Amino acid sequence: MNLSQRIDSFQQLGVFIKQFTENQKNSDIDTLNQIFYDDFLALIEKQKNYNGWFTKESVLLALQGISLWLTSEALCNWVNKYSFIEKLPKNIGVIMAGNIPMVGFHDMLSVLITGNNFVGKCASTDNLLNAFNLQIVLMPTLLQEATTQHVILSIILVNTHILLEKTEIQ
Repeated sequence: MNLSQRIDSFQQLGVFIKQFTENQKNSDIDTLNQIFYDDFLALIEKQKNYNGWFTKESVLLALQGISLWLTSEALCNWVNKYSFIEKLPKNIGVIMAGNIPMVGFHDMLSVLITGNNFVGKCASTDNLLNAFNLQIVLMPTLLQEATTQHVILSIILVNTHILLEKTEIQ
């Protein structure tokens, strides 16, 4: 996936997330909504069960802030300050905090937008939203690249570890 495709994927995630903060389903992303909307809404509602501090309101506030980062304009303004050389990705290990809903999302975004592989240890109290968002980011890639370039991207969730693997099939 090149930088432009990564920006597009995260921008799509921003559109997806924003509909929850505005309490209005976006018909422009019907495919994502058919696959993820109900499960993500249920996950937002259940966060308090995993961490008593993660009320629906605090999760929606975190999602609102993240959705502001995930516009094409914001992402392009951010990445245009740096030069990226497309090369073989490195595995980047990240230990994510869990004191605020999705507090580690920016770390995950920073690794993935650079084209590297994210290997993360999520806090046990804040592991589900980040993993779910990663699935949404990867969905366009899975639909597009798996059929054209025979690239498989997989997420392996084991004991709140997220490992993003990219495997080229010959």
